[in-house]
Amino acid sequence: MKSIHQAMAMSFLILMLAASSVFAQAERRVAVDIPFQFTVGEKTLPAGEYTIEPNRRDSELVWVLRAANGDNATMLVTNPIRANRPNETSKLVFRRYDEQYFLAQVWKAGRDTGRELPVVGVEKALELASLRMRNEYVVVASK
Repeated sequence: MKSIHQAMAMSFLILMLAASSVFAQAERRVAVDIPFQFTVGEKTLPAGEYTIEPNRRDSELVWVLRAANGDNATMLVTNPIRANRPNETSKLVFRRYDEQYFLAQVWKAGRDTGRELPVVGVEKALELASLRMRNEYVVVASK
């Protein structure tokens, strides 16, 4: 009888660990519906549903952006940034130059730290030209 209780306790423990692992994965992921074409590094991606999450559990340096339909995936090297207070929602922030959008930041709900993508390639040239043109930030909140 004792071994049945031990087996049930062990099964319950394994089930709880598996459930917490799934919850932790979902907590790391941000899902968004981006309503415009945008650029990440040198890659231009179509409007649509995407998820973004750290590539590794123990580091947030590299993130993976994936299209929900599986057509597009890209790795992003990021730098840490800090806000004055925790964010109410998870969100992606884009820099906009005229009608071109560039992924700039990733923020998760409940945290005052986020990740920022470096300005590279075409965006770097647009940033230099932006001294003459108006650029702005566009926020897309998670689903």
